[in-house]
Amino acid sequence: MSKDLSSNKPLNGVNTLGVLATLFVGAFAFFSSQYLGVLLILIVLLVAGKEQDYVINLLSNNSFAQLITVAIVATITVFTIYKFLKWRKQNPKEVLLLNKKPTPGMLLDVVITYGQYFLVLYVVTIFLGLFTGVNIEQSQDLGITTPESLGSKLIIFAMLVIIPPIYEELLFRGFLFNMLKKHGGQILSIILTSLLFGAAHLEYDNLNWIAAIDTLIFSGFLIYISQKHQSLYSAMMLHAIKNAVAF
Repeated sequence: MSKDLSSNKPLNGVNTLGVLATLFVGAFAFFSSQYLGVLLILIVLLVAGKEQDYVINLLSNNSFAQLITVAIVATITVFTIYKFLKWRKQNPKEVLLLNKKPTPGMLLDVVITYGQYFLVLYVVTIFLGLFTGVNIEQSQDLGITTPESLGSKLIIFAMLVIIPPIYEELLFRGFLFNMLKKHGGQILSIILTSLLFGAAHLEYDNLNWIAAIDTLIFSGFLIYISQKHQSLYSAMMLHAIKNAVAF
């Protein structure tokens, strides 16, 4: 029997238990999937007789191995979200806004929204460059090898433009935002979802603040378009456009 996390709301309308549970599940899905994905490949290759140095080099420099890793990470993330929602006896397609299929009109709206995001980011970047110490020239470390052949470029295209927009939107704008909105209201859910999305791209080994600020701002536009259309597919398309431009 699953616990009803929507009960016992305080007078301010925020269900603290529901918010914390949602954040925990989201963080667990995001971080555990990355560790489990790498660990699974590591175990399989070590059992197959490969040396540890060989495995580490493969995961660092082989685009196909990186694609498999990203696919496993995405699968674990989506599976975790799905199982949690089923445990809560909720319809995943309804909660994640997957019932409404994209239309040409929605795609046009997504393109316009990308233009608006780009203008906002441009203004914010100029402001940061003039009045703060943030390094606006710092590039984002995507953790993938530089493509050389056409095959490698297609693999990296899939790793950037196809897989992340699907599973990251399912996690952040689909699961986190919609569940947090249910338990804590729209403003709190926008703030928490965007902060977490930005923090996830901070690159803690090198503190890439401009990448974190970029993704924090972008999260607001992803939330806007998905809620406007009541369809997560719109956020996926917008996310894919951004990553395609970066590619």
